[in-house]
Amino acid sequence: MSRTGKLQRGMRGAALVFGVAACGPGARSGASSGSSTGSASPPDGGVTLTPEGGTRASRGCGLGTSCMPGSDLAAPAPTEGFQIVTPPGMFTLQPGQETFSEYCQILPNTAEFDVGTIQSWMTPGTSHELFVYQDSGGGPPAGGTPGTCSSAGRTWMYAASIAGVIVELKMPDGVGMPVQPGTPIVLTMHFVNFGTSPEQPQVKLNLFRTSNLQFKAGAMLSFNTMIDIPAATATAPGSQTVTGTCAVPAGANFFAVGTHTNGYATVADVNLVSGGTTTNIVHTTNWQYPDVGVWTAPQFLTMHNGESLTYSCSYSNSGAARVRVGETQASNEMCMAVGYYFPAGSASCK
Repeated sequence: MSRTGKLQRGMRGAALVFGVAACGPGARSGASSGSSTGSASPPDGGVTLTPEGGTRASRGCGLGTSCMPGSDLAAPAPTEGFQIVTPPGMFTLQPGQETFSEYCQILPNTAEFDVGTIQSWMTPGTSHELFVYQDSGGGPPAGGTPGTCSSAGRTWMYAASIAGVIVELKMPDGVGMPVQPGTPIVLTMHFVNFGTSPEQPQVKLNLFRTSNLQFKAGAMLSFNTMIDIPAATATAPGSQTVTGTCAVPAGANFFAVGTHTNGYATVADVNLVSGGTTTNIVHTTNWQYPDVGVWTAPQFLTMHNGESLTYSCSYSNSGAARVRVGETQASNEMCMAVGYYFPAGSASCK
C-alpha cells in the first residue's frame, strides 16, 4: 500500500489527550460513533454527546482519543489502576480570577507501572486546561505540604482541555507509558472563573495499567518560544505565523498527533515531510476543539529514514497590545504539536 493510502486510512479527527519528547476534518475509518439523532455539535466539530449517552468522535476531544458523557469520574478497580483527585475545596476562584495551580501525588506502587489508558474529568465552568507530568524530583520538597511538588525535571504525559466530560487517551494494545516506583505525578491546572460567584473547581485523573506490555510509549512535544504577535493597526489586526520541525526516529509508529493553542490562533497544522513531499496530517481551525490525527492497528503512521514532522501556528491579534508566548488565556499564546508513538525513542522539536 502507498504511503498516501496509509495516511488516508488513518482515523483523523478523533479526539486526542496528550501524553514525550520535548521538542484533528471529519472522522476517518475507525472512528467511534453513536446515534447523532437530536445531538448538537460544538462549533467546527468537537465531540457530540447524544441523548442515548453515546459519543461521536469528530474534530478533537480536548486532546484525547475519545470523550464520554459524565458528571464525574469513577476510580479504577485497585487491580486495574489508580485515581488522583484534587481535594474538595482545595482551590477557590473569585469572579474574574485566573489561576495556575498544581497538585502532586506519588502512586502507591512498588514496581514499574506501565500506563495504557489515561482518563480525566474537570469541573465545568472554570476548568480551562490540564497538563500532567512525571516529576523526577522524588516527591514534595523538604517541609512541603501534601500535594506540593518539586520541579527537578518533568516529563510530559497528558493534557486535556474540555471540562464536564470524561476525556480518554487509549494507547494501542500492548503499549504503555512507564512510570518508575516513587515517581510523583504532577497535575498542572489552569482555572478561569468567568462567572459572578466564587467557584471551587476539582480535577480527577485515572491511570490504567496496560496488559500484555510489548512496547514502551514515547511522546513528541513542541513549545515554540518565538511567538510575538504585534498589536492591531488602524487598518488591520496584527498577525504572525511560527513554525518548527520535529525529528523523529525511523520506525516510530505514531498513533495520535494533535495541536494546542490559545484563542488568538486561526490555524494550526502538523505536516509529514517525506521525500520532498509535504502531506498535512492535522489541521486545526478552532482552537477549542483541535483536530487530532489518530491511527489504529495495523495502519499506524510509521516513520521512515529521512522523514520528519513540521508544525505551524498562525495568529490574528485585534487588540491594542502585543501578544507573546505564555500561559495566560486572555493575553498569551502557545504553539504546541504533541504526538504519541511506539517504541519509545528520541523525538525532538525545534
